Amino acid sequence: MDQLLDRMVETGSATVMSAFEKRIDILQKDQMILEEKLARTARPERPFDEMYRTALHFLSNPSGLC
Repeated sequence: MDQLLDRMVETGSATVMSAFEKRIDILQKDQMILEEKLARTARPERPFDEMYRTALHFLSNPSGLC
């Protein structure tokens, strides 16, 4: 990684620098998308009580729901 960074600093070609900048932009956008996906999947859609209320109610009195 350090060698690549050294090459970037030493290069004088505008084309190469432009290509590096485009690639960095793409990687940053990908990182933002992945962070957003992680933030959405890290929390449950509904609270625990709401999601498991029916199952817990059935387990507490199975004959009452039939």
